[in-house]
Amino acid sequence: MAAKVIVVGAGPSGVQACHQLRARGLDVQLIDFGVTSGHAAGADSERRGFVEFREREVEQSPLLWGPAYSDFPFANRKGGAGLTPPRAFATEHVAEWLPLRTDGIVPVESLAKGGLGEAWGLGAFVLATPELEAMGLPAAAIRESYGRVCARIGVSGVDIAESLQPLDLDESAERLWERSRAREGALARLGLRVSRTPLALLSQPYDGRSATPYTDMDFYQNPGTSAYRPGFDVDRLRERHGVDYVSGWLVTTVRETADGVEVTAVSRADRTSRVFTADSVVLAAGALGSARIALRSGLARQSDGAPASRVPLMCSPYAQIVAVQPALVGRVLRDRRHSMGQLVMALEDASDPSVVPLASILSYRSLLLTRLMREAPLPVRQSRAFFHALQSGLVIAGVFFPQKLADAEAQGWLEPDAASPTGDRFVLENRSRGDARRAEARVLATYRTGLRALGAVPLRTVRLQTGASIHYGGTLPFGVSTDAATGRLAGCRRIFVGDGSPFHMVPGRGITLTLMAYADWVAERVAEGA
Repeated sequence: MAAKVIVVGAGPSGVQACHQLRARGLDVQLIDFGVTSGHAAGADSERRGFVEFREREVEQSPLLWGPAYSDFPFANRKGGAGLTPPRAFATEHVAEWLPLRTDGIVPVESLAKGGLGEAWGLGAFVLATPELEAMGLPAAAIRESYGRVCARIGVSGVDIAESLQPLDLDESAERLWERSRAREGALARLGLRVSRTPLALLSQPYDGRSATPYTDMDFYQNPGTSAYRPGFDVDRLRERHGVDYVSGWLVTTVRETADGVEVTAVSRADRTSRVFTADSVVLAAGALGSARIALRSGLARQSDGAPASRVPLMCSPYAQIVAVQPALVGRVLRDRRHSMGQLVMALEDASDPSVVPLASILSYRSLLLTRLMREAPLPVRQSRAFFHALQSGLVIAGVFFPQKLADAEAQGWLEPDAASPTGDRFVLENRSRGDARRAEARVLATYRTGLRALGAVPLRTVRLQTGASIHYGGTLPFGVSTDAATGRLAGCRRIFVGDGSPFHMVPGRGITLTLMAYADWVAERVAEGA
């Protein structure tokens, strides 16, 4: 009989762990809370481009603004409110089931089928060896896992043999790209390099899925599953590979027994508890979710090996630069485009090649009303008119800063909470460091200079609240709580960590592809010991 492995969490990491475990012949049970979307768009609207949709669709508000205009600029906003209505399910039920008490940090978590992968911006970055090593990962092995993951999910324009052809750029990005080629020397003197964004969005048909139709509706719809989302991959795992997907349970604790593991979970339906058993378990509930499980189970460790009651947390600092290309203001640009990242601008430091802040450059046309109208210090009517005039020339550069574990500013612990389904809540405390903020200000100034070199004039720089980047790690660090050679929790033989909890650095480049590659690598270690 094949060994049985429980995987906790159906986000990007958990799904890739399942793929590799099944490829190695193990039986897999995937336990997940499993919130799904209640949104259903009509087939006709899914074929329309954004402009045609705005001009012809009669019922637009459910898709753009949500029920009862809950996503309108003047509506009350909660964590995850930046998600469009069709993707808002990704953060549903989190406040009730994953309660938090925070101090200066607002993390985003998910209980969705597909996890935060349902709201992922699809950036699929293959990290350089210095970045992987700074994270504590075996670079050569992770590069092999990158290849397997890219072959499963379909990635366009990534620097790897399994890549699909790059996606087409929109007109705004085309102009920036041409300017970057012409000004390459000037950018290099600033330490900047511009490249196209690799995306888990299909440029061509792949594995029964359709190429993106370039409708600029990617934040609202996913026709032909051209964008990779772990939620639909869970269905494929069930149908094609026989994975036992068990939805409606929140895992609370894990423990080893003489011949396996016991995984305790609380029912979403009636809050009763159930114990699942297997030969081993992979925790893939995210940096915060897996930390909760480890703390409740007494499995988090301090550097001296003693049980830990508190864990560190890395959060990639994040800022946005709003800029405008004057040459494009007032022009009618072509409708054919996708909504995701177009270009990236990396700031490379020869003295420390592991630290690479990254600016993700987007046009954001289809999100202008829902995003920028909120942030503008104008009444709604004037805000709409202002951005209608500027929208063709607007560029948003989202700047992600790497953070190393030694520089982590947050820590978390559990405290009793009788109202919580688990009897506790997670407390997060954050202490900002002035020297880090000053260093980030210098980086932002360099990026503003780089944008000017590309013909984009910066209008405003906004620092977002800690946690807004949705890039987290370090709660169960390698060498402390997790064994770097095997992915096992310290002192355990059958309990593995398959998400970003052990990482020693959160990189500036998007982390999701690396999370999936690490989960693939951990699944191999599980199979070797089965």
